[in-house]
Amino acid sequence: LEESEVVGDVVMSDGTVIPEIYVRMRNRINRIGKGIGSHPAKESWDMIMYLFSEEDAEHYLEMPMHEFFTAANYTVLSGRSEDECAEILEDMADRCLIFRARRAGLTYFLLLPHVNGFWEFYELKLAYESGDPYNTQPGGPIAEFNMQGIMADTNDYDLTFPLFRSYPISLDVIEGDAFEPWQDWRALIKRNKTITVSPCQCRTMWNALEVDYPKDHPIRTCLSLGEMAEYFIENGIGDQITQDEAIAVVEDAIAHGMVPESVCAQNADIICSCQGDSCGNLKGYLAAGGGNCGTYFSAYTLKYDAEKCIGCGKCVDICPMPSVTIEDGKCVMDALCV
Repeated sequence: LEESEVVGDVVMSDGTVIPEIYVRMRNRINRIGKGIGSHPAKESWDMIMYLFSEEDAEHYLEMPMHEFFTAANYTVLSGRSEDECAEILEDMADRCLIFRARRAGLTYFLLLPHVNGFWEFYELKLAYESGDPYNTQPGGPIAEFNMQGIMADTNDYDLTFPLFRSYPISLDVIEGDAFEPWQDWRALIKRNKTITVSPCQCRTMWNALEVDYPKDHPIRTCLSLGEMAEYFIENGIGDQITQDEAIAVVEDAIAHGMVPESVCAQNADIICSCQGDSCGNLKGYLAAGGGNCGTYFSAYTLKYDAEKCIGCGKCVDICPMPSVTIEDGKCVMDALCV
């Protein structure tokens, strides 16, 4: 397929037939968030077909994109009764397929991207249903789910705008006496009264698929804030904590050599703590060589005084990417520094 605007049933080279409803749905998902790529392979529909029935897909295609909407809005678009629309929307939100927010007595819905969206939320649903979300065992439903393909043949990092951005660990490490706007992760946490923590979805996946990663990296690291946290609480995919507890979660991750990150937005509703050996995002970033988005992954660049470097190698040991080497007794940073 040359582009994502193909409609109608698709017959792959091996004879596999992808029903039109899923082709159209995949086209739409490709326009939400970072998308899923417009050169799909045979497996690029697997996760959609695993999560959404054809009836679900039909409903999904009737819903508006890039805006919050109510059951009444959906009634106008679909022609169904408002009661039926409300039942459809609540059911899909309960299954972590669309987002839901309760505001001033009204319930609003929003179509989710693949990441951060229905992939993470459905995996968390499976993890919490296991009864032991922080110690995911190999195999089982989580492994089965994560074996489903969705991505196209594309470089997720060959973009000028990243999905995630990294934060300085504290004011102590930056030049000047104040953060650049929206670059203080502690302030982001303190702006939100409702917060949850969940197991890292990347390490949950690695555990289920039996992919090795440094086990000294904490798994209780992923924070949801504000309305996102309320969705997590209602859907049973996160544990509510206080602002101080949330700050302690990130500080503990930093102490283990991890990078505080969030979705790249002013008032982000997801905070992750990542590392180049255990995070799907940073592992992909490394594999792609940073890509175009590397320029914008952080609002800061590293200031390095070669005259003061004694070549001790401590930075090599702690760098989470890693992007530091010692050459001729001095540190050398490559373009993968975040």
